[in-house]
Amino acid sequence: MNTPLKVIIIGAGARSEAYTELMLRMPDKYKIIAVAEPIDSRRENVRVKHGVSDDLCFTDWKPLLDLGKIADLAVIATMDQQHFEPAMKAISLGYDLLLEKPVSPDPAECLQIARHAEEMGVRVVVCHVLRYTPFFVTIKKLIDDGRLGDIVSINHEECVGNVHQSHSFVRGNWGNSGRSSFMLLQKSCHDIDILQWLVGRRCLKVQSFGSLTHFTEKNAPEGAPERCIDGCPAGDTCPYNAVKLYLDDKRNSWFRTACTRETDPTDEMVENSLRTTEYGKCVYHCDNDVVDHQTVNMLFEGGVTVTFTMNAFNKGGRFIHIMGTKGELHGAMEGRGPVSLYDFETKTTTQIPLMDETGRVSGHGGGDEGIVTALYEYLTGVYKGCSISDIGVSVDNHLTVFAAEQSRLTGQTIDMDEYEQSVTATLPAWKYRQGVTDALSARKYNRSPERHYAYFCNKECEYFPCHPTDGREDFNCLFCYCPLYPLGKDCGGNFRYLPDGRKDCSGCVFPHRPENYDAVVGRYSEIMDAINKNEEAHDPNMPKDGK
Repeated sequence: MNTPLKVIIIGAGARSEAYTELMLRMPDKYKIIAVAEPIDSRRENVRVKHGVSDDLCFTDWKPLLDLGKIADLAVIATMDQQHFEPAMKAISLGYDLLLEKPVSPDPAECLQIARHAEEMGVRVVVCHVLRYTPFFVTIKKLIDDGRLGDIVSINHEECVGNVHQSHSFVRGNWGNSGRSSFMLLQKSCHDIDILQWLVGRRCLKVQSFGSLTHFTEKNAPEGAPERCIDGCPAGDTCPYNAVKLYLDDKRNSWFRTACTRETDPTDEMVENSLRTTEYGKCVYHCDNDVVDHQTVNMLFEGGVTVTFTMNAFNKGGRFIHIMGTKGELHGAMEGRGPVSLYDFETKTTTQIPLMDETGRVSGHGGGDEGIVTALYEYLTGVYKGCSISDIGVSVDNHLTVFAAEQSRLTGQTIDMDEYEQSVTATLPAWKYRQGVTDALSARKYNRSPERHYAYFCNKECEYFPCHPTDGREDFNCLFCYCPLYPLGKDCGGNFRYLPDGRKDCSGCVFPHRPENYDAVVGRYSEIMDAINKNEEAHDPNMPKDGK
């Protein structure tokens, strides 16, 4: 039986609860042993459900981390501006992290977290849950299998939904950038991440436009009070009437728990919230300042162009159109149906069913389940999927988001190299800044500049990169022919056996990731044993000393 990973929880809000509920269903993989959460009902919810002892329940993360390293994994799901300190402390203690997006609302803090994780040798997985959905796993596999040819352009839409926008990004915790962060970072950083993952190349330039257009004072109905519960002349027809959304709709547990901060709120609790918090205010009288629509244009290596649009004025959903040299793909994530692939050669359209990382056809499920399952496999060394990225890749994609926001505010097209250099210049110590600059300039996350013997990248090779990857700048060509191949099914890579018995490693990049150099070299004795056994099988009389 597997030994479950011990887990501590820092921040027990809605996103944390989504992960911990899934962990509860996997008792052979996870055991939650401690929680830090300032809201009593949320902390008590974790204590009761997971059997956490009273002495390991805290209102603040500091006394929890003052205990030292008492578990394997720390889940950090506090508000955006409260990620940095507990993340840095937990990394210092040697914790692996599941870190809710965004990493931080400050680009310099993002870089510091990535650099510190590298220095300490810990793994930080950012909750870019789109990577783990059957929808995007299916699309990624189609791209990697060459069904679309070379990617030329992508158009991607995140339709937030008008009511979702009003709840989370007007009335809610994320409506005011001063209390949280800007819209593109908090809502769409995983869309930018997924686009880079699909393209498999680095973003070179970014440009963005957008603004807050509708949810403003000037658009308030005539005579609208500050709070909906006080009676609004437009209340019967307004789609944002807080009384209808929070009090009358008893089935909407998401809205009711969010506005009261209670796990099982009563009508009295909801009504009190509508009279005293932002959730009860007219959407045109709130202190929100984040945009309600934004477009981002990106230029990637190889001339690939990508357009991303985030917009509040719709029912909701994500839609993607990918254009390649061999075909085009259309998909609607929220429909949970197949993606449509048009092939230029056959002039036919094929409906491709959604699949998860194991290859099972899936008509349901999503990213939360995917990331919790993949995280355990990753931390225990048996992960063979393609969705997980290290913190370096996550932060690189965060920087694209920060640069896009700078473009929106200044009207300029932002060069990513120049932007990254400007961010590293703000880091606190010269030696530290230089380390981050070196890592960024060569994309050296997880490989040390002092270990030249462990890394070689041959971009002039006509086969480069010889395996599909979203990390071309970090692709290690040193092990051109994989030393682990003779280990067969025990190699630990992402392989499959073909019907004729041959081992197909085309989907594996394990020996080509710089951080895996030591793992490959560390198995040389096993490789020699495998070679000797193979030779003995073919020649039983072979001398044991090789003479």
